[in-house]
Amino acid sequence: MLVVTCTLTSRLAQALAVWHLANGSTLELGVCSRTSDQHTHIMTNPDDETSAESMPQGLWFEDFEPGRRIATPGRTVTDGDIATFAGLSGDWNPVHVDDVAARKSTFRGRVAHGMLVQSMATGLAVQTGVFHGTLNALTGMEIRWTTPVRPGDSIRCELLVADRDAEPGPKRGSVMLDVIVRNQDDVVVSESRWTCLVARDRKRR
Repeated sequence: MLVVTCTLTSRLAQALAVWHLANGSTLELGVCSRTSDQHTHIMTNPDDETSAESMPQGLWFEDFEPGRRIATPGRTVTDGDIATFAGLSGDWNPVHVDDVAARKSTFRGRVAHGMLVQSMATGLAVQTGVFHGTLNALTGMEIRWTTPVRPGDSIRCELLVADRDAEPGPKRGSVMLDVIVRNQDDVVVSESRWTCLVARDRKRR
């Protein structure tokens, strides 16, 4: 049985349940809520109507000061994740889904899609809550992959506020984040620069 330990609304938790049932596993369904140390736990009532509106406010543009660092929770990349992403993206490259072919490749075994790892990175960043209610859009991303991620590896992210608009608009401004993804051995697997459009705090405009 899989227990979800990330911050989710009830609708997202239900979607996860459908995925796991489709993949032959069971899910202890509940609604996650944030605790004071930014870890999460499962509520026991699946009918709980907790919504995203009850989550703490994210960071405003003014809060993203250059030099600020944000650490995400981690997650494990599974065979199911890779197979699902191959189906969603249409990328059935043998190095991702064929053990025999992958062992003959440069990677000497199957690896996760680079874009799957980056998609997970965005999800981990969202789970920190820093973007809740304030992120308008992700407007750009530059990525460099440095180390393959294999089934069973666990990844986490470090976000560094590299820069932000010197003259933001009246309602929002761009924030540039340098994002490093590491595996369970603390090896860097990808480096990227995200450009995010973030709402401004009315009280500090």
